[in-house]
Order: sequence, then C-alpha cells, then structure tokens
Amino acid sequence: MLKKKNPNKGVLFAWNYIYIGAMFWSIFIISRCRKINQLEIYKLSILRVLL
Repeated sequence: MLKKKNPNKGVLFAWNYIYIGAMFWSIFIISRCRKINQLEIYKLSILRVLL
C-alpha cells in the first residue's frame, strides 16, 4: 500500500508558525506600548493558544 502525502499538511504547518509568530509580536508590541507586566502577557498568550 502506498502512503499518500497530504500536500495541505505542510501549508497548515507553515501557517501555524506564522500565526504563532504574529501572536507573539502583537503581545510584545502591546506590552511595550502599555507596559503590561510579564505575568499578564503570559496569561494572555495561554488563553489565546487555548481558544
């Protein structure tokens, strides 16, 4: 039996990295602007990952 490779899997994987990267930068920029403490940023990142 030949195993079919899903071409969309690699694309989704790449988009996942882009999404995580964008999320990280948005949190970083917001924290720089509003001077939110590190714990709040950590909580926000966890909530965003879970949602």
